[in-house]
Amino acid sequence: MMNNIYDKILIMNYLAIGDLVFSTPLIRVLKESYPQAEIHMSIWDKTANIIKSSPYIDKFIYFSKEGPPRSLDRYKGYFKYIKKIRKEKYDLVIGLQDNKNIALFSWLSGAKKRIGFARKKRGKFYTDYFSPKRQMHNVDYYLQVAKILNLNTNLHKGLEVCINETQKRFANQFLLKHKVGHGDNKLIGLNVGARFEVKCWPIQKFVELGNKLVDELGVNIIFLGGPKEEDRSYK
Repeated sequence: MMNNIYDKILIMNYLAIGDLVFSTPLIRVLKESYPQAEIHMSIWDKTANIIKSSPYIDKFIYFSKEGPPRSLDRYKGYFKYIKKIRKEKYDLVIGLQDNKNIALFSWLSGAKKRIGFARKKRGKFYTDYFSPKRQMHNVDYYLQVAKILNLNTNLHKGLEVCINETQKRFANQFLLKHKVGHGDNKLIGLNVGARFEVKCWPIQKFVELGNKLVDELGVNIIFLGGPKEEDRSYK
């Protein structure tokens, strides 16, 4: 049972694409538990496309790093950002990243209820906090926030990638142009890259997986990624 009703909630998450997708069950639980609430999300502008069509989020506040680290431009950007979130007068702020800046921004937001991670003494910036656990799926990792709020986390834990009609049309036209994905064979996308090289699966593993999928299941395969992944896809 919920102890409080929140009318304006801010979720702060400047993480990468995969982490944003893992946070979608929590976002859905918040919206279903507080249907009257206006839910805002502050995200990194470079990963916005993966979630900006979400029906559970009413407004996005984009966070971008201006100027080099520790420069005057960087601190000016931080000041403008803090001013923007304070103006919203949030009831609840949730920091979904184990990050010192998010902890500080949460505290400076002016919200009476602030939930986030306690590692490296960051718990002092929050009213409620939890410690990261390594042996836990990322979905359950983020749903700890819902447990702090006494919300039902068993509604459904499915992940969501939110796309709009324009994006659907682009995808359909792309597949038609390249003559894939419209026959009886299933279409599987393989994302061959990542922001950091250490996160990338070896190319040979993708080759082995792709061959296995084609030989055993008769699927069509399409490679996903940005310009930086083009060379890996051709290999």
